[in-house]
Amino acid sequence: MQAKAEQKTNHKTKDSVAKSAIYFASGTLMSRLVGMVRDSLLVAIFGQTVSDAWLAAFRFPNLFRRIFGEGALSACFIPLYVEYKDRGNQKALGELTAGVLGLLLAVQIPLTFLFMTGMDKIIAAWMNGKGFTEVPGKMELTITMTKIMFPFLLLMTLYAFFMAVLNAHKKFLLSSMAPLFFNLIIVFASLYCYWTGWISAIFLSWSVIAGGIVQFTVLIPSFYKLQVPFTWSMNSLTSEPVRRVLKAFLPSVFGLGIVQFMSFVNTSFASQLNEGAVTAIYLADRLLELPLSLVAVSLGTALLPTLSEQISQHNEEQFKKELFKNLKFLLLLCIPAAVGLWVTSSLAVSVLFEHGAYTSTEGDVVAGIVRVYAFTLIAASMTRILGQAFYAEKKTMVPAVAALVGFLFHITMAPILMGRTGIQGLVISTGLAAFINCGVLIAWLTVRHGNLYWGALTIFVLKLLAASSAIVAASWLQNLIYVPESFFEKAFALTAVVLVSVLGFFILAKLLKVHEADVLIQKLKRRRRV
Repeated sequence: MQAKAEQKTNHKTKDSVAKSAIYFASGTLMSRLVGMVRDSLLVAIFGQTVSDAWLAAFRFPNLFRRIFGEGALSACFIPLYVEYKDRGNQKALGELTAGVLGLLLAVQIPLTFLFMTGMDKIIAAWMNGKGFTEVPGKMELTITMTKIMFPFLLLMTLYAFFMAVLNAHKKFLLSSMAPLFFNLIIVFASLYCYWTGWISAIFLSWSVIAGGIVQFTVLIPSFYKLQVPFTWSMNSLTSEPVRRVLKAFLPSVFGLGIVQFMSFVNTSFASQLNEGAVTAIYLADRLLELPLSLVAVSLGTALLPTLSEQISQHNEEQFKKELFKNLKFLLLLCIPAAVGLWVTSSLAVSVLFEHGAYTSTEGDVVAGIVRVYAFTLIAASMTRILGQAFYAEKKTMVPAVAALVGFLFHITMAPILMGRTGIQGLVISTGLAAFINCGVLIAWLTVRHGNLYWGALTIFVLKLLAASSAIVAASWLQNLIYVPESFFEKAFALTAVVLVSVLGFFILAKLLKVHEADVLIQKLKRRRRV
């Protein structure tokens, strides 16, 4: 009876994570698709000079948002919030929520002021390559846009806090959809510039602030309905729950800071190359982030509360099994996505970005980067899931050390590889650093928890690679039949390749007895009937 009860509980846990991941992925998919439209309009309407400057400017608030906001806050706040919630400790919950929000604002407000006042020198030191300094007015435009956009950091701090609380209650859909409204605001601003002929980069920068306001305010009603306790007092910032968050938060910020600082450094490296390199890397990043956010981020976000509950209940064996099952589900989606990115890179970039001022010459550079990033997707996705295991255990220093190892490798190798192969060398170094980061986490988990079914996972990966041969075959057949020329022909060809690839992959997966593929199909069928 006890075994049946445990099996039933495990089944519910698995369904809960999968359901939460699907909800988060659904909202994220809508947001990412509109984000693709946003980026396509940016390069098509404004050209590479403005897009380079706008994207460099947006890196600043985005860097600190990801470090102090969404990533670190979720990783450190949610496990503790879940612990207090499960114990019914309302007093500690009130001190935690009030203290963390107060602490975030106490750090972000002066940080915003300091950066805005010293932005001229910071940008000049950071973007000091020929791609910016040799283009008249580009450096000044970047500085102006950064000053306008930087308060976006405060807006995203509020959004990240509301999102963390909602996710701790396993309410994922609205928080994942909120960025959709941000992207829509920028899309409308870009279209307004196009329709009126007023191509204003400054106007586009102000739309970031407008979008940020909308993004966090849409979460307020749902947050209010939860009736989250707040214990406001001067002692909130020094309460025991806040001290526990800070103990985990600081190494987590360090670890996430390294990961995000790598993107920051890559932008500086790209400024040393020809104009358009910053935009090319960003657009390739966006294609990488589509499957990464849909699968790894969604699954990791949904998995963290569940792993935190199992650690809180001292159920290590179930913790290991849950991690293994979700790694398999992750790879089931990421490996074919990586193969698909590799074989369709040129076609996908052409359909998505080669419009208006952005020509096929620039698109070819982006496609070359995407082919390298296709392999990076697997390591980056696994790192996201493996990192959640350490955050659930409140061992936040481990991901920090792993990220540091990868970062040190990158800043050493990137200049060497760039000197030989230019922009390709930069992205190859980024990919290798991602695999090193992932490898350190795998080794550390194995030492800490012993057997994590790595042998079974390797066999599983080999089956997925064999099933992914259907994707390569579909792309090869499309190229054999005809070469599309117009936008509609390319869009049709890309859609056909994707559909045939998905069908072929799941047929081969079934023949290879990949059980997880059958489970995924059954879940999608049930959702369709509902």
